[in-house]
Amino acid sequence: MEQAAIMARLSGILVDTIGFTGPLEASMSTNDFAGWDSFGAMNIVTKIEEEFGIDIPAMRIPELNSIEKIVGFIAKKTEK
Repeated sequence: MEQAAIMARLSGILVDTIGFTGPLEASMSTNDFAGWDSFGAMNIVTKIEEEFGIDIPAMRIPELNSIEKIVGFIAKKTEK
């Protein structure tokens, strides 16, 4: 899956889960989002898993601390 498509879908997830309305950039970290606390992170992970049909192991979640890393992870998991 192309990164632009992943970014668009990820942006929708962030709107739905934490109310993010700004432009999504690969350079953003999870600290750049007001609603991305531990509860928000679990909701985001769940929505990503549902949206992309992938599994994100709990031990990997802390490593996915930027949009670039999240997009890269999703891209690898959705390769065919």
